[in-house]
Amino acid sequence: MSKITKILRRPYRNISLTNTKKAYSLLDNKKLIRQQQLYKLFNLFSHNEKIGQKAITAFMNVKPPIIYPKMQDVLFDQFCGGESLDEMTPLVKQLMNRNVMPLFNYGVEYSTKEEDLDSCRDEMFNMVNYLDKNKEGANKGYSIIRVTGVMSHKRLEMFQNKTTFTQKDAELWEKDKKRLNDVCELAVSKKVKLLFDAETYNIQSAIHQLSLQMMRRFNGLHPRIYGTIQFYRKDSHDQLKHLLEDGIENHYLPGLKLVRGAYIHDEILAGTRGIIHDTKQDTDKSYNTAVSKCIKNLDNIAVCFAGHNTETVLHILEELDKYDVEAMHPNIILAQMYGMRNDITFNLEDVNVAQFIPYGKKEFLFPYLVRRGIENSSALGGAKQEVELATKEIKKRIIS
Repeated sequence: MSKITKILRRPYRNISLTNTKKAYSLLDNKKLIRQQQLYKLFNLFSHNEKIGQKAITAFMNVKPPIIYPKMQDVLFDQFCGGESLDEMTPLVKQLMNRNVMPLFNYGVEYSTKEEDLDSCRDEMFNMVNYLDKNKEGANKGYSIIRVTGVMSHKRLEMFQNKTTFTQKDAELWEKDKKRLNDVCELAVSKKVKLLFDAETYNIQSAIHQLSLQMMRRFNGLHPRIYGTIQFYRKDSHDQLKHLLEDGIENHYLPGLKLVRGAYIHDEILAGTRGIIHDTKQDTDKSYNTAVSKCIKNLDNIAVCFAGHNTETVLHILEELDKYDVEAMHPNIILAQMYGMRNDITFNLEDVNVAQFIPYGKKEFLFPYLVRRGIENSSALGGAKQEVELATKEIKKRIIS
């Protein structure tokens, strides 16, 4: 790193995450109060995860006539960018003006119909073209690809289990792979970075293999395709070791999104809970260890640190200082969900920051948001801090 960069760079350790004026600068008073009240509800659920999960599940099953559509609207407005790409344009411009990159996530659950897989592929094309059209300089943003949106869940599971395909399934599997390849190829041609989302254990190894194939094919010295590793899994560090070695052996720079994991409930139901660390503390340790290893190896990997844990963010900043990483290093980005932990997103400096922005039809996205709420208990655990910070900013605005 040059001496000039060192002089100009503000040390990461001096960054404060408690500036509520910055955190809530995009929210008017009405939206700020609504967010405070919503997180008060989340905070109640976080005190007893099992009761919270049962209450949410019952709510989804019963669908109370008046409350259900109202809650649908509130959650959609809080965590989603809109129903279409064009609807998100004002938000995208606001974020880019704050040096926050949009990370689009088309909210689709997997389908068994070929026409739905084709439709999702087409929407991924639209997303990539939108990011290319609305770029600011070299900042074109990122896009999440949910592999089960463009490939059959059944055939992914067959591929993972090495089940022999019937002739029909073999033909459809080739179509699956073509859809995936076409999306990756377009993203790379437009210089939009594409992040493979992680899914459940019964298909995740297949998705990991496919992301490796795409990285070997498209990345070279520039990370265009990113895989995802879930660090609540006990084998996650073996996966990380293999990814680093594979990049060196095959002469490409791998991209990696690091997450804790969001499918504990599914794994319990599937009888595969044993693949996951026994405690949240073990998962936190696993994630933070991976953070250190990745930052130490930035010449060999590009990373997206996804999460809402304050202690982990501070750990990332400490590691960046420890290894004297230059400001705005192109191989690092920190990402949070839109509508969650703005105190992290808008207070970070000298690092690339993004927000995951789900979009899509409200009736389809609402179950997705609820499922994420059931699974993401660690994020709900931060609800108390969300309430405290929002309350602090509300009081400041009243006084001023």
